[in-house]
Amino acid sequence: GLRHDRAPLPDVPGPDALDNTEKLVGSPGSPLFHNIERRPVDVIPLDVATGEPIDRTWMRFRPRASYDDVLLDSMRALVTCDLMYWPAIANGYDYTKLDVIAPGLDLSVRFHRSMPPTAWLYCETRADIAEQGLLGSTCRLWSEDGQLLASSATQAMFRPMRR
Repeated sequence: GLRHDRAPLPDVPGPDALDNTEKLVGSPGSPLFHNIERRPVDVIPLDVATGEPIDRTWMRFRPRASYDDVLLDSMRALVTCDLMYWPAIANGYDYTKLDVIAPGLDLSVRFHRSMPPTAWLYCETRADIAEQGLLGSTCRLWSEDGQLLASSATQAMFRPMRR
């Protein structure tokens, strides 16, 4: 078949050059994020509305970063693609004033390559459209050596936050 790769890793600092979220803001928030170390490229205070619903983050799972079993290891991509639409949308708004949440309605993940045994994954998620109660986002996931591993699309539906 044909062979090409026109999906280079964006020009961002590597994970070793960045601080993790615990150092930047304390607790990682949701209990699920206790299992993932995140090192954001852009450090955006929760009360700042950038208008750019984008999240650019290096991630590694803990306590174990990768697995020998191909199917089990591919779940790193699935979980990452499923999680990151909310941090992306939150980066565009003053998070302290958000009164909605957005449970996912669907997730479509395309696996381009097998997951490498490296610990760190670079995840870039964009939530480019949100209106009429719906959120649409895309995510791309690269290895440390710059190979695009997976890409995804998610749709979520806004609902009021329970207080």
